Amino acid sequence: MQHLKILVSGEVQGVFFRQTTKQVADAMKLSGTVKNLPTGDVEIHISGNEADAHTLIERVRHELSTGEITSYSLHKQAETSSFEGFSIL
Repeated sequence: MQHLKILVSGEVQGVFFRQTTKQVADAMKLSGTVKNLPTGDVEIHISGNEADAHTLIERVRHELSTGEITSYSLHKQAETSSFEGFSIL
C-alpha cells in the first residue's frame, strides 16, 4: 500500500466533484480524503497504488455529470497516517 496525493485541475469545484469522488472511492473500497484547494484545484489522498489512483480518476471522470477534469498529477508520499474510510474535508 502506498500513500498517494492526486492533484486534479479543471472545472472541479462546485460541480459535486468531491461527492462523486467519495462515492467512487467507497465503491472501490479505498481509504483517504478529498478537499477543495484555494487555487481551484482538488486534492485527493488515498491509500492504494498507482493503478487504483488512475482508476479512481477515470471512474470519477465517467461518473461526473457536470464539470471537467483537464489534468491530474500523482505524487507518492511517505505514509504518515492511516485513513479510516474515505472522507470529504
